[in-house]
Amino acid sequence: MKRFRFAVILLVVAAFILVPIFGCYQNDTAIEWYDKGVDETDLNKKIEYYTKAIDIDPDFAKAYTNRGDVYDALKKYSDAIADYTSEISIDSNDAFAYYNRGNVYRNQKKYSDAIADYTKAVSIDPDFAIAYNNRGWA
Repeated sequence: MKRFRFAVILLVVAAFILVPIFGCYQNDTAIEWYDKGVDETDLNKKIEYYTKAIDIDPDFAKAYTNRGDVYDALKKYSDAIADYTSEISIDSNDAFAYYNRGNVYRNQKKYSDAIADYTKAVSIDPDFAIAYNNRGWA
């Protein structure tokens, strides 16, 4: 009986010591990494932070949006399109996702694809004036 009590006490003490030590590595949340990405100025670090947020929560649509924006700024258009497409698969009613992807297609001179995305954006949000404007440019 004394050995059993000792073992229980030892387990409890070990839990109080080890859980905070190892638990700190598992407390990172997707929103924390996302926020780091928002605050970061280095574009490659932004990608790293948004990627970590997505790894933790693959359905975090806004992380795909922001990472897509960074890829677009770096002219990594296929990566940007992939991220905007992922966002659309999570939330097909996000007019900005179609608008953003349309902008990338326009940058690539894929005007038919751009027009289709701008058209989808305005069908979701008929008051989305800049999407009409960009569709006209395309």
